[in-house]
Amino acid sequence: MKKSKKKIKKPTNLEECFQALNVLLKQEDIEEIRNLPSKSKVIKYHFGIGGWMRNNWGLWKGSILQKYLLERGVGHPDSMSDTILNFYHDWLNDRHEEWKEFDKTIL
Repeated sequence: MKKSKKKIKKPTNLEECFQALNVLLKQEDIEEIRNLPSKSKVIKYHFGIGGWMRNNWGLWKGSILQKYLLERGVGHPDSMSDTILNFYHDWLNDRHEEWKEFDKTIL
């Protein structure tokens, strides 16, 4: 899965992550994620786009996105990128209830 060279603003919440991924990823990669049989299958992207998100979106070093996820109980950067990808799969498949509830919940 190749990422685009396009410059985008670092996301600060889930919806901004989804929008950024739609810019960064090729359409064929977006469709591949959308067509996975379940969101648990996004684990195959943990080291590719997941690693890219951890390194480029500041999930290791105090970014606004990291703080947003920490406030919602996601404590490790690996879990943060997995959470984003799981909810991205939902978003691509027009399942919005779970990620919107997550977005509203602050621990």
